[in-house]
Order: sequence, then C-alpha cells, then structure tokens
Amino acid sequence: MTAPAEEHGRYQVASEPFARLWEGLSRLLEAREQADQAAADPWQFAVPAQGLRDEGLGNSELRILILTAIVSHRIETTGPRDDRRFFRYAAELEVVDRSCFVLTVEGLTLARHHLVAVRHATGPDVTL
Repeated sequence: MTAPAEEHGRYQVASEPFARLWEGLSRLLEAREQADQAAADPWQFAVPAQGLRDEGLGNSELRILILTAIVSHRIETTGPRDDRRFFRYAAELEVVDRSCFVLTVEGLTLARHHLVAVRHATGPDVTL
C-alpha cells in the first residue's frame, strides 16, 4: 500500500517515502530565514550538499528538488582569502561535494506552507 500523499500546489509528495525531503527543506528554510534576518544575499547562507546529506538526502533526492524547481544549486568556489562566498553555475543535475543549495521562491512557499500545516496539526512549537 502506498503512503498517503500531500498536495502542495502542483506537487504531490508521498508522505512516507519523501519524509526526509521535509527535513532537508527545513534546513534550507532555516538558512533562508537567517539570510532574510541579516538582510543578506541568500547565497551567503546556502546549504552545502553535505548538510543536506546529513538530513538523509542523497543525490537522487537533491536532483528531484532541482528538477521540480524547489531549489537552485551552484558550485562553491570560495577561496581561503575571500571575505564572502562565491559560486559558479552548475550543470542542471550536477551534484558534487562543493554543491550548495537555496530555496527558490516556489520552494520557499512550499516549505512555509508545509511548516504552517505541521504547526497546525501538532502545535505552534514544532518545526518542519
């Protein structure tokens, strides 16, 4: 039996198999909110691929997020003497150790919508 699915705009995400995606989205949302609080470029708070792997996402899940336009990704090129982070554009499905990710506008909306739904279902102190 398949897990029930949640509707999020044009996305239909199965709850069980994609539960780890929400953990990754939570981390991405936290980074975006920190960038917003600092009035900084979101890329300065971009989440490295390893940070999302720590949340249980593999390259396949990262590619799903890319293909569905939930995240943008670039390759970090920051040098040891740089005073801010630098990136180059990545090929569409290129995921390497120096890959970094930020939520797109659509991904930000999706993550916030899910957070509201989770808080409504479980209480205001719960995160994604």
